[in-house]
Amino acid sequence: MGMAMGRRSGKGGEGRKKQNRAGASVRPKRVPKMSEVLADVAEPLLDRLQLPENEEEYRIGLLLAAAVWNASTFETERQRRQALAEAKKVGDVRVPEDLATLCDRVYERARSRYPDETRAIAAADLVRESRSRYRINVASAGSWREIVEL
Repeated sequence: MGMAMGRRSGKGGEGRKKQNRAGASVRPKRVPKMSEVLADVAEPLLDRLQLPENEEEYRIGLLLAAAVWNASTFETERQRRQALAEAKKVGDVRVPEDLATLCDRVYERARSRYPDETRAIAAADLVRESRSRYRINVASAGSWREIVEL
């Protein structure tokens, strides 16, 4: 993707070991951070951009990918397709066809790699940590309903 990503100290869902019914230690399944999920699904859209030369375009690409991700989390296929069509618009202007095709790839990647993920992205940003290191920050909620209620 052309971006050096820094690791944050958060555990991303990892925690203390738990015990199963037989008393054996079981590590809870790691829930991926939404910043990791967004970076993964946005790759088809962002892999052509190099940082720091295209920092602003990269940031815009993240926001577009976040909108496409959110479209993929709606409950019904009809709602998802309608939200995807809206994500492909900038105001009342549709995005260029090649960009729309990339949005479709991001959408399909989100649906295939994270089919049970329902968290919605409320905000996403690219943060420069140093001259050549960047971090993706994401604020998420359990669902779109939670974002709307905020």
